[in-house]
Amino acid sequence: MGTEGSRALRSQLRAYASYYEAGIEQAEHGVFPRVLWLAPDERRKLAIQGCVKQLTPATRELFEVTQFNCVIEAITEGGAVSTH
Repeated sequence: MGTEGSRALRSQLRAYASYYEAGIEQAEHGVFPRVLWLAPDERRKLAIQGCVKQLTPATRELFEVTQFNCVIEAITEGGAVSTH
């Protein structure tokens, strides 16, 4: 709901990216789920996207960021694609 600061967001993103890089999920299931971050407004969406951009190019692909009112479009236009 837009209450966590950038430091907390970056920490969560890095934790997920580290798990991806470990390859555990891919070895067990053959895919790795993407994460859809939902933001209440454009300002928050841009803040989350800014944190995602600080990741390596390979791990950036794990995350999709959109506003609450655009969630249907996000999940039907490729948001549910798994990364291997």
